[in-house]
Amino acid sequence: MLSVLCISACNKDKNDKQYSTWYVNGEKFTTNDIYVDGGKATHYFGHKSPTNGFGLHFNLGYFPMEGNFTMDCNIQNPTYACLNIQYDSISYFNDYSDNTFLTAKPNDGKAQYILDSTWLYKAYEMQEGEDSILIYGIFNEP
Repeated sequence: MLSVLCISACNKDKNDKQYSTWYVNGEKFTTNDIYVDGGKATHYFGHKSPTNGFGLHFNLGYFPMEGNFTMDCNIQNPTYACLNIQYDSISYFNDYSDNTFLTAKPNDGKAQYILDSTWLYKAYEMQEGEDSILIYGIFNEP
């Protein structure tokens, strides 16, 4: 009986998580299988997938609930955020030169991050594949 309750509770927790949905070159991805980590100076969450996942990183000791954050993975500043995408097993990152912003707003007591269409660029030159991808989406704190 106890094991049945535990299984139900564990499944309930996973099902209660909000979904994140993003589009890469028009292809849709969605998941609520999200990891969370952080400390005093950084917080991040994402979907660990070697083929098609994401990671969203903030230079804060918490997930911000509102505001606009400049997207740049090269600067560790509280007003900046970093997004990386795994697409077809290739890593892509945002680049400040695009002047892209991530918008944070509350959603059911947690943070929601909205990214309008932007280009991400291949992280490592030695990887084969496209050098850039077009992405947009909504990333929800689980």
